[in-house]
Amino acid sequence: MDAAAPALALGLIELGGQVRFRHPLVRSACYDHANEYDRTEAHRALAEATDPARDADRRASHRAPATVPPDEDVAAELVRCADQARARGGLAAAAAFFGRATELTPDRTTRCARALTAAERRTREWHLRKVFAKLGISSRRHLRTALAERSTTTPG
Repeated sequence: MDAAAPALALGLIELGGQVRFRHPLVRSACYDHANEYDRTEAHRALAEATDPARDADRRASHRAPATVPPDEDVAAELVRCADQARARGGLAAAAAFFGRATELTPDRTTRCARALTAAERRTREWHLRKVFAKLGISSRRHLRTALAERSTTTPG
């Protein structure tokens, strides 16, 4: 707690059941100035403290940067999160999860397949955004809703 004393004294953070930053820029500044080891350990601790049943995406998002060598278990978790994000209409999140899963995949054949899927999803998201923009639909919420409804209906 001695390391947190200056930030507490300045009102930049609050300590309780969790650390709360006064502003997102304070959190970003702390993260940017931390060394690689401290960042990795912070992500590891956050992943361990996150309930996988309640917040799988957040847990996977912290496990990934805490994983240095390729790790199929973490990569598979990211793929599951990508599939769930896609089902919710979160194409950008799905592509990001797949991209990181690709980086952490040890098997070359599987890595190649995941890289292809990530590229296809990024391309699809980009094309959909362009089409929506031409139609004057700029709301991400509308895009997510349309995609989510589409994924739950079966073609008749």
